[in-house]
Amino acid sequence: MTTNCINWGIIGAGKIASKFAADLSTVSNSNLYAIASRNLEKANLFGKEFNADIAYGSYEDLVLDAHIDAIYIATPQQFS
Repeated sequence: MTTNCINWGIIGAGKIASKFAADLSTVSNSNLYAIASRNLEKANLFGKEFNADIAYGSYEDLVLDAHIDAIYIATPQQFS
């Protein structure tokens, strides 16, 4: 039986995203494929720290990436 690796994307590069990325590194068959932040520099730093394959400076670019199997949204919820 062949197991497939799940390519994860994370939207947001804050504390919760860091905790998720650290935990994800302990999960077999999972790969932190992409990180997105509204700030590309922050996404690049996060990507280097957690060995993401790619960093995006826009959430939309991450969502449109066909290589991503699952997305974790790590941004705060805005209440009005």
